[in-house]
Amino acid sequence: MSIYEKSKAKNITADRQKIKKIVQDTIMLMADSVGATLGPGGRPVIIERDNLSPLITKDGVTVAKSLGVENAEANVIIDAAKEICLKTAKEAGDGTTTAIVLAGAITRHGLNFLETNPKYNPQRMVNELNELYTGVIVPFLKTNAKPVKGKEELISVAKISANGDQAIAEAAVTAVMAAGEDGHVLIEEAQGNQLKVETMDGFVVTSGLKDIGAIGRVFINDRGLQQTKMDKGLVFLYDGTLNDLKVPGAIQQAIEGTELFGLPIMVFAHGFADVVIEAFAKTTKGGYTVVPVKTPMSGAANSRSSFLIDMSAYTGATVYDPGTIDKFITEDSSSGFGAFDSAKVGMYESVVQALPDSDKIDARLAELKHLMDTSPSDFDKMHIKAAIAKLTGGISTIWVGGGSELEAREKRDRVEDAVEAVKSAIAEGIVPGGCAVQLTLSYIISLNPNKKPSWDIMAQALAEPFNLLLNNCGENVDEVWPSIGPHIHLCALSKTMPTQVFDANQHIFVDPLTVGIVEPAKVCRVTIGNALSVASLLVTLGGIVVAPRNAGLEQQLELSKGAFKEMMSASTGHVGQE
Repeated sequence: MSIYEKSKAKNITADRQKIKKIVQDTIMLMADSVGATLGPGGRPVIIERDNLSPLITKDGVTVAKSLGVENAEANVIIDAAKEICLKTAKEAGDGTTTAIVLAGAITRHGLNFLETNPKYNPQRMVNELNELYTGVIVPFLKTNAKPVKGKEELISVAKISANGDQAIAEAAVTAVMAAGEDGHVLIEEAQGNQLKVETMDGFVVTSGLKDIGAIGRVFINDRGLQQTKMDKGLVFLYDGTLNDLKVPGAIQQAIEGTELFGLPIMVFAHGFADVVIEAFAKTTKGGYTVVPVKTPMSGAANSRSSFLIDMSAYTGATVYDPGTIDKFITEDSSSGFGAFDSAKVGMYESVVQALPDSDKIDARLAELKHLMDTSPSDFDKMHIKAAIAKLTGGISTIWVGGGSELEAREKRDRVEDAVEAVKSAIAEGIVPGGCAVQLTLSYIISLNPNKKPSWDIMAQALAEPFNLLLNNCGENVDEVWPSIGPHIHLCALSKTMPTQVFDANQHIFVDPLTVGIVEPAKVCRVTIGNALSVASLLVTLGGIVVAPRNAGLEQQLELSKGAFKEMMSASTGHVGQE
């Protein structure tokens, strides 16, 4: 029997005009704040931080993350909107500023459209705009995107995403190209103010010492990087949970008195009983390293068993289970182990580097590709594709440092954005930058013979990033438009990409491909799609329910949390480890 719990006090807003005003004012406040950073002429924003000096930044993602207001209704709208828009940078590496500006424009024009057409069903309007996006905008981008030809074009893409930082752009491109199309790029913290790229081949495992509990720290032999580092060792794979000392004893018996004794061992299993982990920990202290690693679970069917089969192909190890473990004990012995050249087991992630047998890799890849072709689930296909990438790709590491922890963190964010932008450009090609594509799409929509009344919302909204770009660099839209308008009109009629864009840095018209004013087609696509998602949510709101806010109390709670964390860190001596 559940205990009755009284509802907490909430502020409820159901009046349509009030909701419209709150939504419109809030989304435009977001668009104005973040939009101030758009383009070469964008202005930096100063952000107050608790117990730290103010941060001055021109990065739209950082500004968006910092937004919050005292009004509870407005704040919940900000949280909902920025969560969707921030996905743009994660998905494509750039475009957060444009996504928020577009979201504000689509929301404003959408609300005005519904007010002018009171009998127009809001959901019908949203469905029509989604139809426009999937039927007109996405096909135009996919048809006209230009494949990336060389390193210089990728550097141009990365440089824009990294806010003009040439060094970050070159590092991102070098790392992605070294890892390969299906490879993996790690971004790690470096000592001092440095930026360097290291490359290696390897198999990334999304499981680490944290997954086996607090005792995981016992296995750390590299205190500086909080990881276990091993060279030239063995791999043992078990499709099940190790609940007793039978398998650890068998492993020890198999290597004692042989040339394998003393080599580090990685043991992969679904789980480990405390007594097993303790046995491995004692063994590690007694002469050779044995590190337990939990098989990662992705959510796909039989993902743990599938992972072990992949690792078997990569390292040459035999996969044992409760029904076959006796064979290892009585027959296979040392031949059941696989081998690795080097391995790192971190707190949250592990990397295994081996010299795999190409025939075993090819055979496993053929199995995975067949599974991907026959799987009816997009979710399963996504995880199978990730498994293929781990078996075929390499690993690059970008080491990022800074003059301070905050500088390093901000620099790391720009490196992450640049890497994702490069991957996006390779995946879907590039298109002209300078907001010219959005402008062309605006005209294409306006000229479409099958245009629906609600499509004017998107046509008007897509013109606004270009207007803001000009405004930020001190140009007058009315003065610039006669020089670019006829060209955009011709491109819209022929449904081709513009060959002239406005260079907001030099205040002249240029060929975007020649001077490198380009962006990934994926960034453009995701930006418009996420902006439409935000606007679809906001224009159809029928009510807002929030808890009343007390800014003073919230600040006191934050200060208390900070003081408690400092006290706990000081008492445990684990400052900076978590």
